[in-house]
Amino acid sequence: MPAAIQRTFLNDAGTGKAAVPKPKLSLGPIAHNAVRIGGTASEICVTEGLEDAMSLRQMLLMPAWAACGAGVMKTLQFPSQVRSVVIGADDDEAGQNAAHEAADAFVARGLEVRILRPLEGFKDFNAELMARKL
Repeated sequence: MPAAIQRTFLNDAGTGKAAVPKPKLSLGPIAHNAVRIGGTASEICVTEGLEDAMSLRQMLLMPAWAACGAGVMKTLQFPSQVRSVVIGADDDEAGQNAAHEAADAFVARGLEVRILRPLEGFKDFNAELMARKL
């Protein structure tokens, strides 16, 4: 059952976020929750945002969860079948800090954790995947 809704307003071409003050809005509590793409398995991927989760789902062929915010990632709760988490970190200071905080929290819960970063020159996995497809 859904716990919250996140809305992203797109530009007219549908190629990016709309030029509005808050292009992403949440309705309901997002802490501890994620947008789950591909369900759950013993190993899943976790990212800050939905675009990166969708990109890593395609790149890694494993379930990907979007935390809908850097600060939310460390609070995510997983079903007991999850044993290993791959964190897809954004290549900025906030993204790196969030990834390491989440890794520490997940390891403290007994999970195996790896942190992945996008290739050099890309700010996140969505940018990397988009460049590959051009």
